[in-house]
Amino acid sequence: MNERSAEEWLAETVAACDRIRAGLAASIEMRDRATYQHSVRVTRMACAVARELGWDTARIKELESGALLHDVGKIAVPDSVLCEDKTLSRGERALLNQHPIKGAEMLEEIRFLTLLVGVIRHHHERWDGSGYPEGLQGEEIPEAARLVAVVDAFDAMVTERPRHAAIPAAAAHQGIAGRAGTAFDPQMVEAFHRCWERGDSAIRATSPLPRDTFDRITGWTR
Repeated sequence: MNERSAEEWLAETVAACDRIRAGLAASIEMRDRATYQHSVRVTRMACAVARELGWDTARIKELESGALLHDVGKIAVPDSVLCEDKTLSRGERALLNQHPIKGAEMLEEIRFLTLLVGVIRHHHERWDGSGYPEGLQGEEIPEAARLVAVVDAFDAMVTERPRHAAIPAAAAHQGIAGRAGTAFDPQMVEAFHRCWERGDSAIRATSPLPRDTFDRITGWTR
């Protein structure tokens, strides 16, 4: 294989991966538009935080794909659970909490998408080891997943959901800051805070967010 054909093969492979990612994102939108819109917002915030951290273009591109597809496993969650507007039962919560595993399983056999699997599988892990699905702790959690965890939780809190009302962004920001070192990687929280201060300097915090409310909204009640 000469150099020219190798370049063409690589370009075709990258294009094919982009089409696969786009197709999966479209599947999310068709399945549940709210989840898709959430994923788009999470992607934008994640990339902003990554730039604050000084990540290079290639790494941010990889993060972008992982963030966009972080909830792809929800395609496998029944409507009776995904769209339920009441508190989930223990069994329903367990079923919903399978979505990181389901999403990872969708992509782990696709050679050029395996780099995204870490974000998809581990974005609900917690810095202190009490998250899911594997209970990873600290730097055992892939770095990109630690980043996505912060912005995913923030968007979940400020967005109206079937099972909870939206809360003010300032209160959500306090909730994130208050969980640095427990739920979240302190480095990621600090980078998120710098983005917040630079882009939303006119917003002032309101009342502190109760920790039980934070846990209920983010789905981390044990």
